[in-house]
Order: sequence, then structure tokens, then C-alpha cells
Amino acid sequence: MSIVDLSKIIEIESKEEKIENFETGSWRVERPIWNEKTCINCLFCWQYCPDASIILDKDEKMAGIDYHHCKGCGICVEVCPTKPKSLVMALEKDVQEKGLNAIRLEVFKI
Repeated sequence: MSIVDLSKIIEIESKEEKIENFETGSWRVERPIWNEKTCINCLFCWQYCPDASIILDKDEKMAGIDYHHCKGCGICVEVCPTKPKSLVMALEKDVQEKGLNAIRLEVFKI
């Protein structure tokens, strides 16, 4: 029977990076824009998001989108069941030029 050196395992685990340290959303072309007024909190977007970019509040209701990690795949928009959609895609360059709130007003006609 061999003896395992636990100090090596502990050293490796302490060097692991946390997801918060990796910003992966900086290369997207489009981003989802959320309309909380039409959202029914079905959480399909949260369930299907491959990047865990849908933010939930303490009551487990949608609170927004983590744009630091969102890659703009559009799956959340596709699975949104509301009519009209509570999530739509917008070009990243438009959001950068006009601002998120201006795009939200434009897209959702709020």
C-alpha cells in the first residue's frame, strides 16, 4: 500500500482559479437584452445558459445578465417563451456606442 502525499493535493487545489477571475464576454458580437416587465421568471434562460450568465436574486427570480461571462450565443433568447420575447439580441457595437439603456428603450419600445 502506497502513502499519498496530501500536501501536493492541497497545493494544487489552492492554486485553482475561480470562475469570477475569468472574463469571457469581451469577444461577443451580440448580447442579450432583458425586459424585466415582460419576464415571467420561468427560468428557461437560466436553465439553458451554457455560461451560467443569468443572475438570480435571493428569491430565485431573474435579476439580470452577467455580461462579463455571457458569450452572446442567444440560447436564452431562443428558449424564452414570452410573446413578445423578454430577451432579445442586440449588436454589441450598438450597445457600446449608444449605451445599454438606450438600446433597451429602442428594442422594447419602453
